[in-house]
Amino acid sequence: MSKSHAATNLRRLEAHVFPYFSQIPTVDVDAPTILDAQQRVDETAHRLRSIMGQAFQYAIATVRATRDPSTDLRGAIPPKHLRHHAAIIDPEQLGATLRTIHGYTGNPVVETALTLSPYLFQRPGEQRLAEWSAFDPDGAAWEIPPSRMKRTEDGKANGAASVWCLDRPSDGRKCC
Repeated sequence: MSKSHAATNLRRLEAHVFPYFSQIPTVDVDAPTILDAQQRVDETAHRLRSIMGQAFQYAIATVRATRDPSTDLRGAIPPKHLRHHAAIIDPEQLGATLRTIHGYTGNPVVETALTLSPYLFQRPGEQRLAEWSAFDPDGAAWEIPPSRMKRTEDGKANGAASVWCLDRPSDGRKCC
């Protein structure tokens, strides 16, 4: 677990658990007490139960508790409703968006980034850090270093063959 992830989990516990459990010994914490804390934070209830489960597993391993009461609460909180992110699924709307991109006449860097977007379908941050030297005209792919994709292997973005027809600087500068 990274330090930032541990810090986030600790903040959640400090905000939503410790105020209610600070006076209760770990062995006396029961499922209804945990459920009460979960119901106070609807948005992160499932995550909070998971974090508390990890804390109880540690307490069991260090002989501070005999069981994990959070396991009794699986299914007690209804799942969150999925939020669908904006997506263009209508061909007419896609055409209008592409025409708007084509008609953009602002900053040249932004114009290049917008022009590349429908060809590469990458996150803006990955696209922003792209360099022309990473594009392979023969393999028609964009080689993305694993450090930028949270992976151990290079990533490839297909559609790079179409990018070669676009204007680009010849000095190896960043694309966007």
